[in-house]
Amino acid sequence: MFTDSLQKFVRASWALLLITLYRMPSEAIGSVVLGIIGVFFIIGFIAYLRYRNFTFFLDEQKQEFVVQSGIFSKKRLTIGLDKIQQVNINQNVIQKLIGVYSLDVDTAGSGAKEVSIKAIDHRSA
Repeated sequence: MFTDSLQKFVRASWALLLITLYRMPSEAIGSVVLGIIGVFFIIGFIAYLRYRNFTFFLDEQKQEFVVQSGIFSKKRLTIGLDKIQQVNINQNVIQKLIGVYSLDVDTAGSGAKEVSIKAIDHRSA
């Protein structure tokens, strides 16, 4: 989740970071490095909170796949097992090093992934 959060941050702010570094005087580089380290800690803390507040399970009585997430605003997504059309299990290089997989669930009537779980162990996947 840390790498996912870091990737989102870098994608959103790469142009601003490059312009700031290019126009910055050389004596302020130390402050920038401290700022970047602070941003890494903030991203790590947010990733930890996302990890702690993310759960999923199969409700066998109701025949549903339930995903709960959110740090400040809680979100609960419920998908009937009969609505699930495709489940994709992927593993990129970083996930391979850590020993986890990515799980994507597609449902009928939706062009996008309904649920995407970034880090899940092999047994649960």
